[in-house]
Amino acid sequence: MKTSRLLSRVFAVLVAAALALTFSPAATRLAHAAPTITILSSDTVKPVGQPVTVTAVAPGAISIFGDVLVDGSWLTYDSASTDFFSAATLTLTYRDQDPGVLTYRLRMPIGPNAADTAVTPSFQITRTPIVTLRSAPGVSPAGTTITARSKVQPIYAGIGFTEVYTPTRGWLRSQQTSINNIGEFTLPLTYGATTPGTYQWRVGATINGATGRSATFTIIRTPSVQLRSASTVATRGVLTYARGRTYPMRFGLPGFAQVRYGASWVTISNGTTNSLGDFTVPLNYGVNTAGTYAFRLGATINGTRYYTPAFNVTRS
Repeated sequence: MKTSRLLSRVFAVLVAAALALTFSPAATRLAHAAPTITILSSDTVKPVGQPVTVTAVAPGAISIFGDVLVDGSWLTYDSASTDFFSAATLTLTYRDQDPGVLTYRLRMPIGPNAADTAVTPSFQITRTPIVTLRSAPGVSPAGTTITARSKVQPIYAGIGFTEVYTPTRGWLRSQQTSINNIGEFTLPLTYGATTPGTYQWRVGATINGATGRSATFTIIRTPSVQLRSASTVATRGVLTYARGRTYPMRFGLPGFAQVRYGASWVTISNGTTNSLGDFTVPLNYGVNTAGTYAFRLGATINGTRYYTPAFNVTRS
């Protein structure tokens, strides 16, 4: 009996202590402490079609829901069950094939009512268009116009652009245009067009506020000579001239004119470039003889000779 009474008293004390703890201010605060969701990792930018995931931990939660903001209201679209450690990884699938910027939050129920929930601060996910270079020359003479043709997927209205890398300012936008109805755009690569050198380029597109870019590609602009002007028809006995331009456009480069003589090219006159790279030379071969003659202009740049395509002059 004594043992039974002792056990009864111990039990009564434990019950009293438990009740006191339950209704103490500290216990009341603990019972009403709001559960929280902590985001451990999240994708922020992904090309369309690639999985976008977010991993979070929510102690006490069975499931975590992904809400997306649509027309000012939160739409529950994705969910995942938590594991033994109260963590879950959600794949965010809302409009995953569409470029754009979407606003999300994570949510977990904390009570019997639908309104009793814990939510994270909102965050944004950007799904970018996929941009690929379709064509562009790898090597081109300086002074010539070259273009890059690009493809954008999926096909949406938007802006296509080119970017060039500069050592001092990084990537700079060069040209832009609208994407056409088959998801393509074509733009000239204008930066450094008259200066020989090696240039790094990429193409990109912006659709619904989301921007995607292609891999980097290289354009090498070689030194060159271009024919600026020459008469194709001349009068016998009247001296005519041809004007050329060198790239780089530099003062003091030696320019010359050549005529086709049998199987060879023979230099017939010489000149020197001005500050714009221009030079003018006489086409004095055969000036007194009627006939059609093939000429070309050339210049020596950094020890190497460069030539224009051949052109004809007919004297009558």
